[in-house]
Amino acid sequence: MKWFILVCLIVGSTLIDSRNIIKRDAEHRTLVGIHKELGSEVFDAIVLIMLARNLQKCPLEEHAKIVAKISDFAKHCEQEHADEECKKPVNTLFYNSVCAIPDLATHYKWTEECCAKGDPDRVKCFHEHSHVELEPYKKPTSEELCKEFKADPKHIVQHYIHEVGRRFEDINPPAIIVLSQGYEGILTACCEAEDKDACLKEKMTEQHKVKLGLKYHHREICRIVNKYPVRTLRALKLSQISQKYPNANFATASKLTDEIVHLHQDCCHGDLLECMLERLELTEHTCEHHKELSSKLESCCKKPVLERTPCIIHQENDDVPADLPLLEKEFIDDPHVCEHFVKEQDVFLGRFLNEFSKRHQELSQIQNVRVAKGYQDILEKCCKESDPHECRKNAKTILDNAIKQSRDILEQNCGALEKLGDYQYQLILLTRYVQKIPVVTTPSLIEITTGMVEVGKKCCALDEKHRMPCADTGLSQIIGEMCERQEKTFINDNVAACCNGLYTERRACFIGLGPDTKYVPPPLDENIFHFDASLCTAAPEIILTQKKTLFTDFLKRKITLEADKITAASAEFTKIYEKCCAAEDHQVCFDTEKPLLIAKCKELVEH
Repeated sequence: MKWFILVCLIVGSTLIDSRNIIKRDAEHRTLVGIHKELGSEVFDAIVLIMLARNLQKCPLEEHAKIVAKISDFAKHCEQEHADEECKKPVNTLFYNSVCAIPDLATHYKWTEECCAKGDPDRVKCFHEHSHVELEPYKKPTSEELCKEFKADPKHIVQHYIHEVGRRFEDINPPAIIVLSQGYEGILTACCEAEDKDACLKEKMTEQHKVKLGLKYHHREICRIVNKYPVRTLRALKLSQISQKYPNANFATASKLTDEIVHLHQDCCHGDLLECMLERLELTEHTCEHHKELSSKLESCCKKPVLERTPCIIHQENDDVPADLPLLEKEFIDDPHVCEHFVKEQDVFLGRFLNEFSKRHQELSQIQNVRVAKGYQDILEKCCKESDPHECRKNAKTILDNAIKQSRDILEQNCGALEKLGDYQYQLILLTRYVQKIPVVTTPSLIEITTGMVEVGKKCCALDEKHRMPCADTGLSQIIGEMCERQEKTFINDNVAACCNGLYTERRACFIGLGPDTKYVPPPLDENIFHFDASLCTAAPEIILTQKKTLFTDFLKRKITLEADKITAASAEFTKIYEKCCAAEDHQVCFDTEKPLLIAKCKELVEH
């Protein structure tokens, strides 16, 4: 199955929800209806994921027994429609089954409290206790994995579903099932390959990136839901809808946006089953009304239930209608602009965002919302003037300049990455961010900047239509993780200000940060550098990480060091590595050269 299906499955629900076109009744969906719609295999997999996520420490074998009981009950209900128990909400039936597990409270003491509650409080209680530390995953060898897969492929896939379900709580169940199908395909191919290790390493690394992408996408959405006013997510989703379906009118786009926001609020508050049902019904209702939305939807809507959503996402945005009027005519030149703005501000600005986004599919949703905020600022200023029209006549130029500035920054970074390569470009990023956030640990700084390099490699290779949306999405997730880190462990006032400001201005805020003036650097002494002879025989990626570590630790001794001195220090690191790894006794050489290196670095820092 193509990788885009894996990437897009969780994203799909963000595009359309037609609950205002046709009323949903997910809360009344029956166990029989869900079992029939999904089929036994998918139904069982989803129940397994829900168990793995609610009771993470139970082994697969115990969960499999409960899955079998719930599955048998679903089949019973298909035959006995009159059974009153079968008519209960599916969430109620699921948690009744969980709470009926013998000695449950012995292993999960908190379930005593949760099981005493009624729904939806019971669901919320389970969700609040679902964040637990698990033991590190013990990765089997290629031979062991392939031997087990050959003996019992179904069990291996079940094991994968169970592990991903309990370790990746941010990935929704349908996405995990599609991931498991990809995993089965990988094992089928690689276990027959001549070099099993190389095959599995390559393909599993790629799939792990997909899992992380799904995880970070969901986490970023939920950060927006939980931290920012609802209008933030609403504006981003209105822009997304407008880009995807430029033929839809504002009323339709606005209604869909409201429902998408509601969907994400539900999904981010922990009701796993309701969230999944809403996602499935979202696609179902989208397909029922595909003619009203896009001519491109019909082929996707003919696919099996789990493939429809990713197919919809994979479809390119509809073509922008050729007959759209100039934006300036309605929003700048119209003499009644201020009248509309004052009378119906939110609706008027929403219409501007809708129309602007239709015409600018090459921009990210964040950039579109920034432009709309810039337009709002212009109106708030000009509508107080004696001649509003004269005041706002340069509005288009002001907004165009803001767009150009963002494009220029992106092109500069893409150009630098292409010219310098991954390693040297990351050193530049480390130089910038050691100045901005020097108290962050060296491994974390390397992790953050590595993520930025990966975003650059992925997005800079795309065409102009897709480059900025890709980059802004990736960087927003990295900044979101940084801001989450800031909430747990204070970094500095500058970072706090960026993280607590407007969501759409976070990236610009971080770019504009200067050095942390309150930072007190550690001394430059013999503890700064650690050289080990094993470095000379280490894998290339280990060597690069060590070089980045040395570089970062040095920068922390004087965060405002001049560029030429940074270059000189970097050259010294390379020189000692090359010299000592060529020496007969690596460790003796490192021990001899280390004091000389420290002296050289002190000279660079102090003069």
